[in-house]
Amino acid sequence: MLLIRLSIETTEPLSGTAAIEGGEPIPFEGWLDLLRVITELGAAIPTELPGNKDKDTDRSRRESSAFG
Repeated sequence: MLLIRLSIETTEPLSGTAAIEGGEPIPFEGWLDLLRVITELGAAIPTELPGNKDKDTDRSRRESSAFG
């Protein structure tokens, strides 16, 4: 499981920071930048976390069967 903490500083325009547990906050400005930061944080999680290993294997099987 991945927990992303958002800290909203202003809503017009949207700005703030996002961070995972133990990580440095990453600033964002605007909705698209927030989505970029969340995507980067999600991509940075290790696959060795409990529950993630099987999901990666299943995804690999689905991708290979879709192209094979």
